[in-house]
Amino acid sequence: MKEPRVAFLYDLARERHVLQAGMAAEEAALAAQKTAEAEEPREAETGETAVPAGAGEASRAAEESP
Repeated sequence: MKEPRVAFLYDLARERHVLQAGMAAEEAALAAQKTAEAEEPREAETGETAVPAGAGEASRAAEESP
């Protein structure tokens, strides 16, 4: 068995790692939420949804093909 102080430090480091991972996931979720909220007013005002660039190219190519 390791010395109790070393085991305690190991446990603290493991807990810190878990907490930091949780904080990073929470920050990513908040960033995604802010992005979604930023796009909502545009959709509500114009009635249009955000479309990725180049999304209409496939439909135009299909219309032009014989």
